[in-house]
Formats: sequence, structure tokens, C-alpha cells
Amino acid sequence: MTMAMKRMHRELPRGDRYPLPPRRVAMELAEKSGLGPPRRERDRKALTIATHYAFGTGMGAVYSMIVPQTRWAPIAAALPFGLAVWAGSYLGWLPAVGLHPPATQESAPRNALMIASHFVWAGTIGATVFAQQAARQQVTGSR
Repeated sequence: MTMAMKRMHRELPRGDRYPLPPRRVAMELAEKSGLGPPRRERDRKALTIATHYAFGTGMGAVYSMIVPQTRWAPIAAALPFGLAVWAGSYLGWLPAVGLHPPATQESAPRNALMIASHFVWAGTIGATVFAQQAARQQVTGSR
């Protein structure tokens, strides 16, 4: 997802190439914590990656627990889940707690980038959960 976001970010119109949401959210979290954003750029990058990966991993774990345990459900439900995570975050809790402006204040190209990135993430978690279920079924001998 991060690689897809960075790649698509370079293709945005020049006026839309300001920092991506993971950076903005991480720096806002640091500010609200009272510690303030890290001074060095490499520390800002590390904080951005850590918070973004932690959230993505956490949501992937939630997905693995709620997706039905049927053969194709992990694949079929992944894209709607990814869209729900995007909408719940960028139209819901992030603006509500003051960590990021709502998606309604972003341009269409930026929103398209973020939705597409969440589809990449969702496809990855869908394939991962699918593979885990298949491996578990092979070990237990169940179908």
C-alpha cells in the first residue's frame, strides 16, 4: 500500500502533492501527545511508518477475525472492507478527533489515490487471510 501511495502521489497534479495522510496523521498525533513532531526527518519517517503499519496491521487482524470462514469470503469481502476502512477513517474518526481534515475537503485525485491505495491494502489482507485459512484447513484436514 505504501509503495502504491508513493507511486501514485508522484502522478498527482502539482498542487495535490502535499504530504500524504499517514505523515499528516503521525505528525498531528505527535503534536497532540505533547511531545511534538520529531526534529530529524528520518525520525519523522520512522514515526510515520510505524503508526501507519500499526494501524494497517491492526485492521488486518480485525478483518481476519470478522471475515466468514468460507472458501472465497476473504477475497470477496476484502475490497468492501478496504473501502469501509477508508471511509470510516477519512470521513469519520480522523476528522472527529482532529487528526486529518475530512475527505470532502480533499481533491478528487487525492481521494482516488487514497481509495486505490486502500484497495491494494485490502487485496493484500484478503489474499493473506485466504492463504492462512487454506493452510489451516490443510493442517486440520477440514474443508
